[in-house]
Amino acid sequence: MRARMNNPAFVLPDAMKGIGAIFKAVDQGGISHGVTNLFNRLNAAIKEPAGTSCT
Repeated sequence: MRARMNNPAFVLPDAMKGIGAIFKAVDQGGISHGVTNLFNRLNAAIKEPAGTSCT
């Protein structure tokens, strides 16, 4: 399946600075690696086409 739009992080000016700041804040916030790993798996499952693995 083809994306309907390009990744906004690459389209919007200065978006990568904001995204980097969010990642830095999450990393410094003390969230366990297990929780971030769970979030990453759920996020990958949303992005993956039906019937494919997200591992």
